[in-house]
Amino acid sequence: MAVAASSQPRVSVAGKFFRLGEKKFYVKGVAYGPFAPDSAQGQAGFASAEQTARDFARIRDLGANLVRVYQVPGKWFLDLAEQHYLKVLIDVPWNQNVCFLDSAANRRQARDAVRAAVLSCARHPAVFAFSLANEVSSEIVRWSGARAIADFIDELVAEAKRIDPDCLCTYTNY
Repeated sequence: MAVAASSQPRVSVAGKFFRLGEKKFYVKGVAYGPFAPDSAQGQAGFASAEQTARDFARIRDLGANLVRVYQVPGKWFLDLAEQHYLKVLIDVPWNQNVCFLDSAANRRQARDAVRAAVLSCARHPAVFAFSLANEVSSEIVRWSGARAIADFIDELVAEAKRIDPDCLCTYTNY
């Protein structure tokens, strides 16, 4: 995916801090969505571009610099975020609520979801990070083992880094 040159750098990690260019980047985020499908945009889970622009202006007025979304956004969404000096934390949706390590098909689906998400947003300056797994239940962790779950998440990170070596990746939990 070719992204036009931007005046905004990407967030990086330096020691224990995030950096945005030469400055420390302190995350001040809000969750955004999901919303009902918008037939004008054709992308389920997001408000229209006009509503999103109004929301982003309000979010900036509140002092936030990041929005967390629970679906992979389109380029228009990332471009709007960049215009409003917002970064986007993208949750990559896949079926984490089953014993995914017990099924080759489920593991493949997770890898495919990560590849598709990162490929569609790769190197866009508005992307803060990809959340590759979100709140794997304690029952699944006990069943599969914490080390096996962590190893699989590491595999997902490797998939993301093959496409966008500089992207940040995380696992989110309470």
